[in-house]
Amino acid sequence: MSAELFYDLGSPYGYLAVARAPAVLGGDVELVPVLLGAIFAERGHGSWSQTGARAANVAEVERRAREYGLPPVAWPPGWPPNTLHAM
Repeated sequence: MSAELFYDLGSPYGYLAVARAPAVLGGDVELVPVLLGAIFAERGHGSWSQTGARAANVAEVERRAREYGLPPVAWPPGWPPNTLHAM
């Protein structure tokens, strides 16, 4: 049995999830790309990256990456990018 993991390349939580998926979900993991921006549009609100909660959430992602033993998060200039073409 395999699990599906939906992700967007621009999502730091996607990074954390994809990096840990085999260990957490066990077995094979099928990565399924999604456009997070389209989900935000459907829900009627966007990312915390555009709010006053940005700094706290960046720190949380960086803390979790350290705790999980992952490489440090490298935030690209202008993050978050438009991932439409990449996805």
